[in-house]
Amino acid sequence: MAPTPEEPTPVAPVTAAPMPAGFELIMLAMYGSMGLISLVIGVLGIWAGIRMLKFRGRTLGIVALSSGLLSIAGCYCLPTAIGLFIYGLIVLLNEPVKSAFAMGEQGRTASEIQNQFARLPG
Repeated sequence: MAPTPEEPTPVAPVTAAPMPAGFELIMLAMYGSMGLISLVIGVLGIWAGIRMLKFRGRTLGIVALSSGLLSIAGCYCLPTAIGLFIYGLIVLLNEPVKSAFAMGEQGRTASEIQNQFARLPG
């Protein structure tokens, strides 16, 4: 019997293959580890930034910049991480910046260091 124009053509139900056993656990572990890595990188960056405001922890700042490159797991963050890494290394490896951090490690305050470098020669 041919279907009439008013009756829809019957469609066979589509059945998906069942997920493999333990797939939920694998996905939970994978996304959980990616989230944990991102959290550690973020906390490290914030901690390094706070220390660098006081001109302390220059090495920690370089480590935090380098660890930001681990954001390759979330591909959308990688271009920003590369740009921050390059710019951050240019700044942190600059000689006046090295000496400012050395002054900070000797116990001078951030305002003293900023005043020292704000003076114009002459």
